[in-house]
Amino acid sequence: MNILYAITLLLSSMFTMQGSAAGYTVTWVNPTENTDGTPLTDHKDSLLWCLKAFQADGRSPTTYGNPTIHLPSVTRFVKDWAGPGQWKCKMRARNERLVESADSTEVFFTLLDPDGDGNAHTAVNITLVVPGIPNVTVECPVPAPVECPVPAPVECPVLTPVPAPVECRSNALSVTRKGFYTISGPDGVWLTKPDGTTRRLTTQDEAYEWITKDGRTGAFFINPPPYEVRFE
Repeated sequence: MNILYAITLLLSSMFTMQGSAAGYTVTWVNPTENTDGTPLTDHKDSLLWCLKAFQADGRSPTTYGNPTIHLPSVTRFVKDWAGPGQWKCKMRARNERLVESADSTEVFFTLLDPDGDGNAHTAVNITLVVPGIPNVTVECPVPAPVECPVPAPVECPVLTPVPAPVECRSNALSVTRKGFYTISGPDGVWLTKPDGTTRRLTTQDEAYEWITKDGRTGAFFINPPPYEVRFE
């Protein structure tokens, strides 16, 4: 398969043209397979680089710049009025995912200027064989398994037994109210007095009724009357 990566330099058509400028023609063979031998079905374009091999000093090599881009249906490029000197060309193929092949073998050729007028009068034809494109497979990462948290064990509270109420018994028990319900309004002023001089409220319901009749909004405070409990 090395022949797919070789470049055939065809100089059979090289000839000298006195009195007219000439250049070079590049033809190439596009790949039909990927590097793994599978058919190349997504060939997007081919990239061609051609430029003089050395700087003006004749010793410093040049580096390739931007290529000319050619659709898969194009396999020929003609450069007229190329300057004399040594030239070099190479190619790559590219697929729809913009994956590029390796470089073809770099070809060097010389355009001659027999009459010394500064123009090349040699026409050169070269043929390049473009390598196949790597069939890169994009693998999606496998998500890590999701581990559900284990719930913490539920601890049941220890129930403390409630002791039975103690019944206190007496031969005689007397409970005597020693005053009346008292109410203080939102402004802190007493609406009723413990001695009952303003109003004698003997039950909590009477206190609620008295607050309702007051008509104001805010916090009212109800204080129960004192009681005297006697055991005899």
